[in-house]
Amino acid sequence: MNEVRIGIIGIGNMGSAHLQCLYHHEVRGLRVTAACDIDHNKLEAVHRDYPDLTCYDNFQKLLADTSIDAVIISVPHPMH
Repeated sequence: MNEVRIGIIGIGNMGSAHLQCLYHHEVRGLRVTAACDIDHNKLEAVHRDYPDLTCYDNFQKLLADTSIDAVIISVPHPMH
């Protein structure tokens, strides 16, 4: 089975939970490779804690990354 490479948009409560779970390979076949948030402090924390991930401050840049197969949208529900 091939790995599905995941990008996460929104690193708040749910996004950070998804990030931690996927980063530690708790879901077979999924691997998180990128994270996106408009909050630069959150992105700095992601870069510090997960230095091998690609970080974006704009969801359109993340969506343009052809190395990502799927995204998890973890922004507040009014923003979906």
